[in-house]
Amino acid sequence: MKDDRPDYKPTLESLGKHLVPQWFKDAKFGIFIHWGIYSVPAFAPDYDPPYPPGPPYSWPQGTAYAEWYWYSMHDSNNDTYSYHRRKYGENFNYDDFIPWWKAEKFDARSWVRLFEEAGARYFAQVSKHHDGFALFPSRTTNRSTTVMGPRRNLAGELFGAARKHSKLKAGFYYSLAEWYNPAGVYSPFTGWSRPPYNPYTGERVPYTGYKPIDDYVRDHELPQLRELIDGYDPDILWADGADPGKENYWRSNEIIAYYYNQAKDRHHPKEVVVNDRFGEGSHGDFSTPEYAKESDIKQEKWESTRGIGLSFGYNAQETEEDYLTPDELIDSFVDIVSKNGNLLLNIGPKADGTVPQIMQDRLRALGTWLRINGEAIYGLTYWKQAEDDGSNVPVRFAVKPSEKDGFYATALNWPGKELIITAQVPISKRSRIQLLGARGKPLEWTRRNGRLIVQMPREGESATESRHAYTFKIINPTRKA
Repeated sequence: MKDDRPDYKPTLESLGKHLVPQWFKDAKFGIFIHWGIYSVPAFAPDYDPPYPPGPPYSWPQGTAYAEWYWYSMHDSNNDTYSYHRRKYGENFNYDDFIPWWKAEKFDARSWVRLFEEAGARYFAQVSKHHDGFALFPSRTTNRSTTVMGPRRNLAGELFGAARKHSKLKAGFYYSLAEWYNPAGVYSPFTGWSRPPYNPYTGERVPYTGYKPIDDYVRDHELPQLRELIDGYDPDILWADGADPGKENYWRSNEIIAYYYNQAKDRHHPKEVVVNDRFGEGSHGDFSTPEYAKESDIKQEKWESTRGIGLSFGYNAQETEEDYLTPDELIDSFVDIVSKNGNLLLNIGPKADGTVPQIMQDRLRALGTWLRINGEAIYGLTYWKQAEDDGSNVPVRFAVKPSEKDGFYATALNWPGKELIITAQVPISKRSRIQLLGARGKPLEWTRRNGRLIVQMPREGESATESRHAYTFKIINPTRKA
C-alpha cells in the first residue's frame, strides 16, 4: 500500500531520513559492469608485480583503467598515448571505434545466469561513462548505442532479462561529468571541459551524436537521469564523476529526492538506494572505497568496489597474474562482510559482449563457495569485532541479527589439527560447532585459559566441500559473549 510519509525534499536534512534498504544490507554481493567504446581498444598500461602503492588509477605511468582510454590518449606521459599512435595512427579518433563496437555476441540472459551462479544479489551496469556514450536511448543526444555502434538498447536488454528471469536487484552507474562535452561541463579530471580534439595535432574533432544544448546539467544530465529512473525503475543509482564538484552545481539532491519519491509514491512502494558520489554536499546512503577496504568495522553501510583484475573496463594486456585468485577473492569478500561492507565486483566484457573466461571462472568460484557458506554471509551483520588477533589462523566473524540464531567464524586458512580463537565468542556448554560443508558430527571443542579450541576433523580439508575459507557455525550460542 502507498507510503504516506511526506515527500523527500532536496535537502540533506530531508534526504538524511532515508533508510538504507534492508535488502541492500542483506545482499552483501553485487556485480559491476563496465562496457563501452573503450572495450574495443581494450588497453591500459601494463604493470609488473609488485605493483606500485595506491589504487590503480593513481599509478605513475598512468591509470591502469582501460575505460579511461580516451582521457589517457591525451597524456603524452601515459603509455596509451604512444600505443594509440603506433597501433591506429594519429588521425584515428576515439569515436572512430564506435562502428567497431558491435556487441554481436551479447546475450543478456546468459549474463544474468552468470551473476546468479556467482551468488550475486544485485548488479550495477554502466549506463554512461565519462566518454558520454549512453547504453540507452536518450532524447538529449544521439551519442548512444541505439543510434550507433551496436544499435541496441543494451541497458534495457539487461534490465529486461534480470526482471524476467531472476530476482536480482538492478541498478545503474551514471557518470555526471563527461570529459569533452562541447556544452562545457565541470569535470574533476579536466576542469571545465573543452570540445574533443586530436591529442597529436590539436585539431578539433566531432563529438559524435551530439545535439547542441545550452546548459549541460539542465538540458542533458538531469533529463538523462530522469530517463533512467522513469524508464527502467532501477533499484540502485550509482553516481560517479562529480567530485570535487559541488552538489548545487550538479543539482544532485534534487534528482535524489525525485528518485526517492518516485519509489515511494506508488501503490506498491519499493526501497531504493544511492551511493555517495553525487558531489560535495550531496546525500548518499553508503560510501564507496575503490580498490580499498575498511581496516575495521564501520557502522555506516559501505561498499567496496574493484575489478577482478586491475581495470574496470576490459584490458587485453592483463594476464592471469593481474587477477585475484579464487582464494584472494573469497578472503577479501569475507573480510569486507565482517566489517559491515558489501562487495561490488566488476566485470569488463569484451566488445563482442562475451565475458572473459577468467572473469567467469572467478565468479563461479565465489558462487561455489557461497553455495556452501552463504548462510554465513547473506542477511548477517557484523559482530562487536571483525577479527581475532590471537587466533592461529586469520578469522572473521558475523552474526545473525538476532545473535541467538547463529554465530559464524570463518577461517581464511585451514587451521590444521585445531582452530584456536581467543575472542570471547558467544558459546556455552549447550552449544554445538558445525563445520559448513561437512556431513559429519559436530566438532569437539573446549574452553581453556580463555581460548576456544576446536578439534578439526581427522580427514583434514577433505572433510568439507568448502575450499579457500572455512566456516564454523556455533549453534545455540549464548545471547551475550
